Amino acid sequence: MTSPHEGRGLLSRLPDDPRYWTALADRITADASPRLRALHSAEAWWSLLGRLSPLLATAAAAAVIAALALMPPRAPAAEHDTTAEAFDFTPDDPIAGSVLSADGPPALAALLGLRTGGRDR
Repeated sequence: MTSPHEGRGLLSRLPDDPRYWTALADRITADASPRLRALHSAEAWWSLLGRLSPLLATAAAAAVIAALALMPPRAPAAEHDTTAEAFDFTPDDPIAGSVLSADGPPALAALLGLRTGGRDR
């Protein structure tokens, strides 16, 4: 854009000649045609996957349904099981054992492993 002349506003620096625009369109088309043909003719690896996607999705859904149908039944959990017994997890750490087998939430001191009475570490 150029500065305003005689109050007509901003003027464009692009040419108004139609031959310029025709030559520009021809140059762009001539340069892009071979590249576009090469991209169009190349078979993409995902095109086969795209064609088979409905079949693959159906097979995956059938596999999930079959896996759920063939699962062994779960044994009912006893009501008096502790968290450690429910998950078949028995920690060797006495603090972890007391936290997992407690009836209520543990105190912060128990989580941090701090002594609550006497000398602090």
